[in-house]
Amino acid sequence: MIAPTMEINPEIIEQKMGVVFGALGGLVTSSMIHVGNELGLYRAMAGKGPITAAQLAADTELIERFVSEWLAQQAASGILESRGGGLFELSPESTLVFADESNPASQIALFHYLPAMQELFTSSKLAFGTGLGKTYDAFGEDVARAMDASFGAWNRTALVAEALPKLPGLIEKLSAGAKVADVGCGAGAGPIAVAQAFPNADVHGYDNSVFALKLAEENKSKAGIANVTVHDSDNDPLPTTPTFDFVMTLDCLHDMPRPDLCSAAIRQAIKPDGVWSSLTSTEKGRWRRTSRTRWRAFSTALPSLSVFSRRRPQRMR
Repeated sequence: MIAPTMEINPEIIEQKMGVVFGALGGLVTSSMIHVGNELGLYRAMAGKGPITAAQLAADTELIERFVSEWLAQQAASGILESRGGGLFELSPESTLVFADESNPASQIALFHYLPAMQELFTSSKLAFGTGLGKTYDAFGEDVARAMDASFGAWNRTALVAEALPKLPGLIEKLSAGAKVADVGCGAGAGPIAVAQAFPNADVHGYDNSVFALKLAEENKSKAGIANVTVHDSDNDPLPTTPTFDFVMTLDCLHDMPRPDLCSAAIRQAIKPDGVWSSLTSTEKGRWRRTSRTRWRAFSTALPSLSVFSRRRPQRMR
């Protein structure tokens, strides 16, 4: 109940109502992106220029009425361009994001796993009271595939071409046959990219998701390479003696329940002159001044869910 002396600002009420409807709009739009991806609508529009609902429905063998409603919603969301006269276009820029899964800018593959992700988010409420959460594997293979869909394109296209050359002397080490570890390797996009670019390197990936490691083995087989080995870190952890010339933690350390223990293990496993490259989030120190953006709202939620994905209750100190 509101105290009688408390002053209420109607403009702030309107702003907060806008937040609610914005969240609901995001849910609807996410669902429609999922539908568009699953039905091939974005791919059918790519490179076609302005197109009508009738044309798109004919190309995809779908019902025109539903295609028309989907087009209108996607234009209202800013994904498609409305060109007037019932014409809609997937611009070249939007094509890279929504129709080209090989491009680092693309996140569309992630929406294939939207139902699994929604279950992951809603189930996290149990952890608030118990400290116990579900592991990634508890939701099946789809979560592992979703993570690979989200970050795999960057690992495959930009890790070797853009990131590694920024580390002085690393390319020479890798070319000569360095021993490499990717801790939190997921489906193996990072270690496979390094192994392909540097065939003399001895590359190892570590993860504790059975489904992710299964995908990593599949991806390794498809790549046709022999210089990658993946390890279940629960049963085959990092060595306790200095072994690796180069260690990567690619967008995963901040998702771990105990990043301190992982970091300590890496320190033991890396050689005195080794290099450790960590791509990670720095949200904690600056969330207050960036939290109003859509990306920050999304990215700050993910580490929280990961912290809840644990087998035993733990308290944060």
